[in-house]
Amino acid sequence: MVQGTVIGISSIYLMIALMLSLQSYLGLKTVLLGIVLPAEALQDSAVRAIRRNYTLFTASCAVVIGGGACWLWLRYRPAQGLLIWTAAILLAITVSIFAIWISRRSAQRLKAARGWEVIVQTKRAASLAARRMHRPVLSPWWYSANAAVMVLCIFFAIARWDTIPQWLILGNFHFTKSV
Repeated sequence: MVQGTVIGISSIYLMIALMLSLQSYLGLKTVLLGIVLPAEALQDSAVRAIRRNYTLFTASCAVVIGGGACWLWLRYRPAQGLLIWTAAILLAITVSIFAIWISRRSAQRLKAARGWEVIVQTKRAASLAARRMHRPVLSPWWYSANAAVMVLCIFFAIARWDTIPQWLILGNFHFTKSV
C-alpha cells in the first residue's frame, strides 16, 4: 500500500514540476512573469530568451530534484518515500520562486533598457447583463473523455471482480466486498 501512495505522490510531483516549468507561457502573452510588455516586444529575442531560460532552468532543476528524490527513495529510504517526495515538491517550488525572481528582474531591466512603455488604461467598464453570447471554454465532447475513463474503470472492476480481495484494508478502515 505504501508503494501506491509513493507512486501517486511522485505523479503529483511530475504534474507540479510541469506546471512550474510552463508558468512563463501561461496567461496573457504581453505579461512576462508580472511585467507588462508592449505587443511589439513579443517578437523580441531577449523576451523569448527570458521565457526559454526560465522554463529550461526550472525544468532541469525539477528533473534533478525528482531524480534525487527517486534515488533516495529507491536506494536508501523506501519507508520514507512520502516524506522524500513531499520535500522534493517543496524544494521544486522554492527553486521556481528563485527562478521567477531572477527572470522578473531580467524582464524589468530589459523593459527599462529598451524604454518600453505600456499605456495604462484608467477607465474600466463592465456589463452585468446576462446574455447567452458566451460559450463554454470546453465543448461538451470533452466530457466524454471523463465518461470514457469511468466506463474503463467499471469495465476493469467487473472483469477482475474475482481477483479483488474479500477484505480491503485502507489505513484504519476495513471494507467488506459485497456481491
